[in-house]
Amino acid sequence: LFYENSGFLTKVLGPEFNALVLFAEHRYFGESMPFGNQSEKNKKMTLSLSDIQSKIEKASRRQEERFKNKIIHYNGEIHINPEEYIEFDVQSKTVLNEIKNQKGISIRKFFKIQKISRTIADLDDSDTIREEHVLESYQINKTFLSEYYQK
Repeated sequence: LFYENSGFLTKVLGPEFNALVLFAEHRYFGESMPFGNQSEKNKKMTLSLSDIQSKIEKASRRQEERFKNKIIHYNGEIHINPEEYIEFDVQSKTVLNEIKNQKGISIRKFFKIQKISRTIADLDDSDTIREEHVLESYQINKTFLSEYYQK
């Protein structure tokens, strides 16, 4: 897989610029299996670049509307009163509290998971954060972000 062979991007440039590195594959007419045999099993993994761009633009508009006339502009800038901007459903609150209590994460990571969950929900065009948004956020934090912030 491309990700596994791109150590320079993920291990050097990502941490140096404090960036989350995302990989998108351009779909073309012909065979293309970005995730090997897993490509056909999960259609969510095989969005076209225009679909991804559309989701990002829509999420960005949601955030602009949410923070209209505020001093912050995006979810990543939420620092004070996150509950004012972040609405969880019952199951997602339960999962979030289980992660906090059982995994022993710091307050900083707890709030980071909340903000990333809000962004994932925006990409999913959802007003409330659902369980799958929290789980995906936790996995992103655990898999990608942790290695950058453990310096």
